[in-house]
Amino acid sequence: MTDANVKFNRRRMVKIGLIFVVTIMLSIGCSSGPKSLKVFDENIKNPQLIVAPETISLGVATIMGTDIILKGRGFGPKEKIMLVLRGIDEKNKEVEITLGFGKTGEDGTFTEEVDKMSKVFNILRADAEFLPDDKKVLLISSPPIPGGIYEATAVGNISDRKAKSTLTFQDPTMIDKIKDFVGRVFLGKMKKDEDI
Repeated sequence: MTDANVKFNRRRMVKIGLIFVVTIMLSIGCSSGPKSLKVFDENIKNPQLIVAPETISLGVATIMGTDIILKGRGFGPKEKIMLVLRGIDEKNKEVEITLGFGKTGEDGTFTEEVDKMSKVFNILRADAEFLPDDKKVLLISSPPIPGGIYEATAVGNISDRKAKSTLTFQDPTMIDKIKDFVGRVFLGKMKKDEDI
């Protein structure tokens, strides 16, 4: 084997190794949703709200790949529920984020998943570009909501009953940044302002 062939094979092995490591990191780091929901406290008769997961990283791929579930009880039957997050931004101003709406069953309970559009527009503060081949590309033009502890609130629109819980957003980890880089550069699933 010549020196050129050996260098080519080493380069090829390094590339294959990097692809393998990134694939493993993505498969380990991608969250599909909460492992288990907490249970309601049977001793409390007032409305209750459970949010799962309780903590989530603000990496784009992590937010989009994680099922954020809100589960409530103690509301009126067949009642529409407004789901909101409240927190404090970096300028010490209150931030209010609408997560969506749910509807209770006859027993006054609901389970609602935060939809992708709420994640894109309200949590990540991004836009979506629709390409001709029906693919969506996220346009990241501003930072997501600031990390911190947010108060999740469920409010019944008829009974006006309220339940609260917390959801903690953490700043993106190094793994999140790598996943987002791969999604942006190699997979074409997102663009930043400098790419446009």
